[in-house]
Amino acid sequence: MTVPPLPVSLSRRRFLELAGRGAVGTALLAGFWPTLAAPARGQATRPDETMLPTPNFSPSQVLRYVAGIRPYRKKSIRLELEPIEGRALVHNYGHGGGGITMAPGCAEEVAQMLAQAGVEPTDVAVLGGGINGMTCAHDLLLLGHRVTIYSDKITPNTTSDVAGGQFGPSFIRFGEGDEAQARADRMMVASYRRYIRLLGDEWGVYERDNYGVGEPHGSLSRLPDGLLPPVKLFDRLPFEGDLRPGYMYRTLLITPPIYMPRLLKEIKSLGGRAVRRKFSSLRSVMKLREKVIVNCLGLGAGKVMDDPAVTPFRGQLVHLKPQDLPYLLIGSGYIFPRPDAVVLGGTMERGVISTRPDKAMCKKILERNRDFFVPSGEASDDS
Repeated sequence: MTVPPLPVSLSRRRFLELAGRGAVGTALLAGFWPTLAAPARGQATRPDETMLPTPNFSPSQVLRYVAGIRPYRKKSIRLELEPIEGRALVHNYGHGGGGITMAPGCAEEVAQMLAQAGVEPTDVAVLGGGINGMTCAHDLLLLGHRVTIYSDKITPNTTSDVAGGQFGPSFIRFGEGDEAQARADRMMVASYRRYIRLLGDEWGVYERDNYGVGEPHGSLSRLPDGLLPPVKLFDRLPFEGDLRPGYMYRTLLITPPIYMPRLLKEIKSLGGRAVRRKFSSLRSVMKLREKVIVNCLGLGAGKVMDDPAVTPFRGQLVHLKPQDLPYLLIGSGYIFPRPDAVVLGGTMERGVISTRPDKAMCKKILERNRDFFVPSGEASDDS
């Protein structure tokens, strides 16, 4: 699926016109895109005779073990404007495992809230240097705001840099009711359209076939109807020796080690700044000089904003050397082949905040993903 690009003549100039009129709303980024047609669901079929390649799971292929902390929020993501001491404090945190997926859509909501509040281009402080903070900073710069990012960590050292990068609302809550779901759908559509525009090596965004076992489930079932091309069902998956039924859908893979530095470069080219600073409380935040503050602190928002609903969930990963594997796989864990590494996941460890990988657990991740490809009845090789 290809979405035509935004005409260059409309980009920055048009954004500034909209900001000046206080008419950003849905016209911000998303309003310029054509509507995505809803595709029909694919029919059950057998894969062709060509089987997909099996990853090389040899210990010699291991590059590193990695751990990151998902900033999950029990109730829902917090996305709202809070007037405080004559300032506009916009909250945008609690994205769990869906930070990359939701970042562009959430950034558009932030810009819309400020426009609806009548905020003219001004000095803005964005708290947090992850993908949500940087995306908000980027969009507000395009709208004429003067933006400084305040964060104790900058790419490549943020939680976002550790993420696998598959497009899908994984381990995130949107709230209850039709209105909350409609808002979530709107944001996911906006994010998808943004990433489609950035396909290619420059930003590290790619279309990939994602295979899974059994019936479609998980984050796929939470995406808006018609957003992705049709799901295809298989009587058996296209892997050697595999007799299990499954499915495949076409989705996106965003490569953090490429995307994050490229986004920071774009922010700096627009005049944005990144300042290293750590906040311990709301009081320390209110010492900033900016009248508009956008809170994208992720896990740190729990302490700074005294929000007990924020809960850490550690995810551990194994990075293998890059391999030419033209698919993603959700099986005994997950496998995301990227240009920088083959990423194997993962774990969901509630309440763990250490980013030091557990070697024993990472070895189990490697074994589980390898064993997915062992034909039924064959013993696995633990070497």
